[in-house]
Order: sequence, then structure tokens, then C-alpha cells
Amino acid sequence: MFTDLNFADDVGLLAEMLEVVVFAMTIMQEVAAVFKFDLQINWSKTKILQDSSSTPCSTVQVADGHIEVVDAFVYLCSMINSSGGSRGEVLRGIGMNLLEKKESGSQASG
Repeated sequence: MFTDLNFADDVGLLAEMLEVVVFAMTIMQEVAAVFKFDLQINWSKTKILQDSSSTPCSTVQVADGHIEVVDAFVYLCSMINSSGGSRGEVLRGIGMNLLEKKESGSQASG
């Protein structure tokens, strides 16, 4: 599954079934422990994006951690959501732009 994992800050796993993602994360943790990789999964930062057609759940147990199941999250500076569209990313960009303008305006007047 992971043949050459020298450094991983962000990893994205894709699967059609939740069970496959859970299995992949369990294997990744076990392989890292057996081969003494300096790799630890931060369960509190890990998210599972659930397809909107799936039966909703809020958390999933994987190995030693509980993973939050979400319908949107930011990955590598981009908004990813369960609809697969870009509306959330566009709205997020507009909001960030407005915030930046507001902050630069308050600094200029202060």
C-alpha cells in the first residue's frame, strides 16, 4: 500500500467504502510501528469526509483513536466538501479576501 513514505505532513486516502479507509489507516499505523518509522497519526487532526449519500455518523473508531466524520474540511489550503463542487472554496476565498481588506484598512487608519 505505502511503498515509499519518506516524509508525510498531509496524506489523503480515497476509498468508496468507509471500511476500506479504516483498514488503510490501521495498516498505516501498524506498518509505521513495526518498521520504526517516525510517523504517528494525529487522530485529533484526522478527518473523514463522508459522501452525502452515505448513512451519517459523527465519529469512527480507528485503532487507538476516534476520527471525526465531516462534510467539509480544508486540505492543502483548499476547501474540500462532500458535494464535490467548488462553491465552498469560492465562498471561503471571498471571505478570506474580505477579512484581509478589513484588517489592512484598520491598520492604515490606526
